[in-house]
Amino acid sequence: MNVYKSYLLQHYPTMEITLLTNYLMIANEEPIPYELLSTADIFIYQHINNKSYHPSFFLDHLRTECKTVKIQSIYFELYFPDNVKSEVLLSHIYSSSPDFPFGIISYGHSKIEEGNNSYSNNELSDLYDVFTKRLKTENEFDTKIYEFINNNFNKKRLFYSIDHPSNEILQKMMNQISTLLCLDTVDDGLFWQQDYMNTYVDYIHDDIYKYFNLQFDNGYTICHDNIKRNDAEFVSFYKEKIMK
Repeated sequence: MNVYKSYLLQHYPTMEITLLTNYLMIANEEPIPYELLSTADIFIYQHINNKSYHPSFFLDHLRTECKTVKIQSIYFELYFPDNVKSEVLLSHIYSSSPDFPFGIISYGHSKIEEGNNSYSNNELSDLYDVFTKRLKTENEFDTKIYEFINNNFNKKRLFYSIDHPSNEILQKMMNQISTLLCLDTVDDGLFWQQDYMNTYVDYIHDDIYKYFNLQFDNGYTICHDNIKRNDAEFVSFYKEKIMK
């Protein structure tokens, strides 16, 4: 959502935009700003199933003329089916130095040392079936993105980590939001010359490349220490930091 805010402020510098970060509100038990909501002209939100911060608590306090846009929480597990938040990983994250408040490594891998053929074809087929069911939920949202992901995820890398999409995804979402809000923005592409989510580039297992016929190079990984590592170097580094 920070990227969308930055985009709107660049094109509409007089806009007053308040970012309500749902996971921080939940973690800090922040009060819902009902007075702010009652004066909003636009409300862009993601649906979350939380009994204290359900979207209905926000929507019920908007003015009738307030424009609303319901967008997806975008995540993609097909590149990262072994993504885990293990106790060891969490311990590593929360005992990190002040220089790395989220740990040097933020995303765990359950099969990182199992080598090739760690996944059965049935396992990955089932995983893909679960993903395609998400296509059927697109009608619940004002923005549509998962069909594009489904048609292109093997042609180009669309996610740097399970919840960090590429600029191409963000740009498509932002263009849809602009259209839904009837904004006269002309997207000249200049805003998107900077890649916003590639500060952490996660590891993709060789089995995933083979099964889904990924046509892009596996390139490198980047952790929060900002060092580029090839796959072999990352696996060695991961074992040293997380599995010691």
